[in-house]
Amino acid sequence: MFGLVAYDQLYLKVDDHNRESFESVGSGPFIWTGGEKPMAMSYWSLPDSAFLTVEAMAPWAKLGLEAATRQASSKPPKRKR
Repeated sequence: MFGLVAYDQLYLKVDDHNRESFESVGSGPFIWTGGEKPMAMSYWSLPDSAFLTVEAMAPWAKLGLEAATRQASSKPPKRKR
């Protein structure tokens, strides 16, 4: 999963490799409040400018997809039952 929509906001996957790109435009993490205490998730909001054109969104989508791919490739394979 490389993105999620919550409360009418799009969030994309962030990791140590792409976090600086999101921080540099003032984005912030999705905060999940369903548990005992609020928890920052590894999905961050996008700048408003990303929604103007497909060309503006494409680099952000790529960053999110790359982060999700890195995470998936770092997990051990699932065991068959």
